[in-house]
Amino acid sequence: MVFLDKNYSTAIVTYESLSIFEEEEKLQSLIKEDIYLIFVLSQSYPVENTTDFFNGSNFAMTEAHHEFKSSYEITKFGFFKQGLMSLRSGLDLGILSTYWSIVGNNATFKDWLRAREKTPFSKVIQKNLLTNPNINIFNERYSINDFLDKLGVLHDYVHTKGVPYSTFGEFQKLARSQESNETLFERWCQLFQECVQLIVILHLLKFPIASLNYDFIKKFGSYNNSPFCGGLFGDFQENFIRLIGQEKLDFIQKIAREDDETVGLLEWLNSHLDLSQEEIDMIVTEEHKEWEEQENMAKQIKLKTE
Repeated sequence: MVFLDKNYSTAIVTYESLSIFEEEEKLQSLIKEDIYLIFVLSQSYPVENTTDFFNGSNFAMTEAHHEFKSSYEITKFGFFKQGLMSLRSGLDLGILSTYWSIVGNNATFKDWLRAREKTPFSKVIQKNLLTNPNINIFNERYSINDFLDKLGVLHDYVHTKGVPYSTFGEFQKLARSQESNETLFERWCQLFQECVQLIVILHLLKFPIASLNYDFIKKFGSYNNSPFCGGLFGDFQENFIRLIGQEKLDFIQKIAREDDETVGLLEWLNSHLDLSQEEIDMIVTEEHKEWEEQENMAKQIKLKTE
């Protein structure tokens, strides 16, 4: 029986070697793109007024983003089991975010946010997801359970399903050269991508406008001046194609164009006149002036308080 000790020195060496490996294999940029995409989704929830920014509707997705970042860093230090446990937490939170969006910001959600209510069981979450018409339509062609079943292995790591899913088992495989840091990292990458894939699919089905590459700049001059209506500020079509494939994206966009709420939203957005490039430049210039004024004011206040 072989024991390995992961101390500070070995963790640093592992981090450095995996950093080189992920660059050589062109994995780093893809991982960071996917983590950033989760952040973008967390900032895209519809708001009707300023107070909605603080109602916690994006809390679960924001936490998912933090969990994925943590999972990535933990894994690169060589703590693979712990990285997969954090990955499972990110997956749960991303799915939970869509669940709460369907259920609504009711009393139960507010109690959960304040830790007065337990997190719903996975079966309850899955059942409620299918009450959303768009998710249900997608599920009829591409089973949501199939996505979840593929990621069931994360549950085994969280609950340590025997030696193969334990830290001890991981050490044994490394010591006997049955596994390497690189192969374990590649396994994490695959599972991470599948987690992001499912979260993105559910989010796009709940907020179909996010699946369409809408040109907010043409209508509002800047993203800062655009309404928070569930759309994404930027072009993420290539990210979606890489993650979920052209076929699934086309199907989601078809659902979007037949969704009554999305149709109404697009009609409202399109009712705004297109801005000329000159008008867009003026809006951007005014915004920059405002930012500079705020920055100068902040500096003056800081100087007065020092």
